[in-house]
Amino acid sequence: SETASRKLTKRQRHAFHFNAALLSMHMNKPEQCKEVLATMERLSPGSEQAVLVRAAMLHRAKQTKACEEMLEQAAASSPDAPRPLLSLAQLQLQAKDVQKAVATLQRIGALRTTLGMLGTLVALHERLGNVDAAAEGLGKALEGTTDEKTLRAAAGFFSKHGKWEQAAAAYQRVLDANSRDLQ
Repeated sequence: SETASRKLTKRQRHAFHFNAALLSMHMNKPEQCKEVLATMERLSPGSEQAVLVRAAMLHRAKQTKACEEMLEQAAASSPDAPRPLLSLAQLQLQAKDVQKAVATLQRIGALRTTLGMLGTLVALHERLGNVDAAAEGLGKALEGTTDEKTLRAAAGFFSKHGKWEQAAAAYQRVLDANSRDLQ
C-alpha cells in the first residue's frame, strides 16, 4: 500500500521494486514489469538493476543484439559497475564467442585481480588454446601480490604448462611469505 511504502527507506523501496520487477518478468508479465521498472527508475534514476532487468527482458524476447547494446551503454555510462559487463560476457559465452567474452571481462577493472576473475580468464584463454596470454595475465596479476592462494594457483598453472621458471618463482614467493610451509 502507499502508506506502507512511505514507511520504507529508499533502499528498501528500491529492493521491493527490483524484486517485483523480477517476479513480473519470471511470471511472463512484461507490461507489469515495465511499469514497475518505470517506477523504479523514477525513484532511483540510473539504477543498474533496472538496466539489468530490461536487458534480461530483451534477452527473453530473443532480441540479443538490443540486449547487448543496452548492456554496452550501461557499462559506458558507469564504468565502475562490473555487472553490465559481466552480463554481457555471459551472453557472449552463451553465443560461443569466447574471444569477445575475454575482451569484455578484461575491461572490468574492479575485479581484475580477484582470484575468480583470474581463474575465469585463464580457463577461457586455455579454451582458446592461448596459454601464453593466460600466463601473461597471471604474471601481471602476481606483480605485488602476497596472496598465497593466488600464488599457488599460478604456480600450479605454470607447472601444468611446463613454464618451470615462472612456477619456481611463484613457489619461491609462497615460501618467502611463509617459510614453514612444507607444501
